[in-house]
Amino acid sequence: MEGTFPKDMAVKWDRIHSVDRTVPESAGDQDSPEYNLLIPTLPMGWKVTEERAGTHLTSYLTFTPTVQDDGARVRCCFFHETKCIREERVSPDFQVWARPQVSEIQVLPEWDPRDKVPFAVHLHNFYPREVPPIQWGWDGAGSWKEDPSQVDKNADGTFTATSVWRVPSRSLTRPELRVRVCVPHGHGEPASERELSLRAAGLLRPPDVSEISQPESMPTGKGVTLSCRIVGHFPGELSVTWLWRGKGEATAVMLRDSPEYRVEPGTAILSRDGKSFQQETRLTRWSSRDQGAEYICRVGHLALETPIERSSACHLHPSELREVSQTQALIPEQLVTVKTRLSGYNPKQLAMTLLGKKARKKKPRALESSDPQRIHTTPSQVPDRKSYSVESEQHVPTTGPEDKRVEYQSCVKHEALKKSESRSSGLTDHSAKSERSQSFLSCVDDLYMAQEVYGPTRGKRLLDLVLATGNDLIGDLVVNGKLGDSDHELITFTIHHKADKSVSNTEVLDFRKANFDKLRRLVSEALKDHDPRGRGVQEE
Repeated sequence: MEGTFPKDMAVKWDRIHSVDRTVPESAGDQDSPEYNLLIPTLPMGWKVTEERAGTHLTSYLTFTPTVQDDGARVRCCFFHETKCIREERVSPDFQVWARPQVSEIQVLPEWDPRDKVPFAVHLHNFYPREVPPIQWGWDGAGSWKEDPSQVDKNADGTFTATSVWRVPSRSLTRPELRVRVCVPHGHGEPASERELSLRAAGLLRPPDVSEISQPESMPTGKGVTLSCRIVGHFPGELSVTWLWRGKGEATAVMLRDSPEYRVEPGTAILSRDGKSFQQETRLTRWSSRDQGAEYICRVGHLALETPIERSSACHLHPSELREVSQTQALIPEQLVTVKTRLSGYNPKQLAMTLLGKKARKKKPRALESSDPQRIHTTPSQVPDRKSYSVESEQHVPTTGPEDKRVEYQSCVKHEALKKSESRSSGLTDHSAKSERSQSFLSCVDDLYMAQEVYGPTRGKRLLDLVLATGNDLIGDLVVNGKLGDSDHELITFTIHHKADKSVSNTEVLDFRKANFDKLRRLVSEALKDHDPRGRGVQEE
């Protein structure tokens, strides 16, 4: 305000809601309806300051706009009631806007349709609701405009939106390919841009290549088909090559379609979730020059630094007979379980026979339940895919008290072995008669202290606390654990030291308090005087 006016001239600011506004062209009439709709006090955070200099009076209103101020106006009124002075002005409509916070490009976990990769960008806390079309694109391709697929209103009146761009999986063929998005802003603000490479998105997955499958017999004069299965890779594009290497030759030759060979690279098939591919490649041959020859399937992929190769040649690896163990005490007329572990052998086929030798017998004999033609568990391939491992369980009956001292032997036949290989479980004795054994049992009792068992355990499963003797050690002691389902979080174990009783003493071990160092030292002391081979204590 400029001019001559009283020193006590007052200034008042009012905010007019857009829904309440009925501002006439002349705002000087105090009796107008709009005047009665003015907010009597300013909102929280609004600040008024004044500056007086001679004939000039300037009033300032400072505030931080919110979405509730969109479309509103403010009125500034200079008045003096005594002098009947009143001058007021009304501002234009406020246009409130908030620039969106743009996330990085992400790949959504759900792919629908499954043959397209959904790239998404999220826009947070923007205002007003209207968003210009968002531009998507990638290297070497044009741009596409996409409207946000979903817009949600936040509690503070701002909005959040998501824009999704779906790209066919088969179009993604380069790891360095970059997807780009441009989010425009109004009011002269620069657009927000984001980009994401396939490698950074975690989309690249290397293939898992199986061994070459071939028929067991290859008759001459007829076509024979070799196949290799490739799974789990993304994107689906592969380079598949079949090669042939003659016996004794160092260099392999690439095979192509010819009268002797037909090469089928295979077609990439999308998995159910759309996130990987699988395909099967085949080589059919009619050649007769294959005596001792080797066929190689070579697979290259974007996610691999070097191609994966699989060979049809069978590299023989003899088995390594790891252990033969008896897993429970012998109880007359009950089955006993004997485990045998083998590893590192190739090919997969082998024969295993279980033998039993009593203490006073010179030669072992094959047990009736031992089947030399098959393994009781399926061999599994080790991670390097070059050999197999297996753990076999065989259940054999005991015939009576005369079996209390018995040795089990596992005999393995394999084409990589010049002769069969066998390993013994060691001679075990299931009676406790020596003074040292009785002393050892007493120490175990003293160490853990007997605790009351509130009821019989429900289970009969074995606990892996097994202290068994070998040849010429203590000779008459075995400690066998039986794990039960106690209701009190306790473990029960059973000590067998009577030939005529299967259970002679039962204690309770609280494994939260047990000191295994003491148990280990106790066992060492019990064995060291009767351990001529210096093997000490072996832990499982």
